[in-house]
Amino acid sequence: MLKGSINRHIVTAHLEEVFRCQRCDRELPRKDVYNQHIEDSESCRGAGAAMVYGTPCVVIDASLALRRGGATRYAGQ
Repeated sequence: MLKGSINRHIVTAHLEEVFRCQRCDRELPRKDVYNQHIEDSESCRGAGAAMVYGTPCVVIDASLALRRGGATRYAGQ
């Protein structure tokens, strides 16, 4: 996997992010696929996209973790 693809992989594969066309309700796996969809479909042009996640997301408050004594670690160290 390319280094530049890791973030996209995590979002699409693990968080199950999809772009839902607000006109036809079709769910598309990536923003570029959604853009192609609205370009190809005259009836969906001008429609917005809703980003939908399939799994519950957890937001980690790094500052709170550090205040409680957590250590900061960087990749490769």
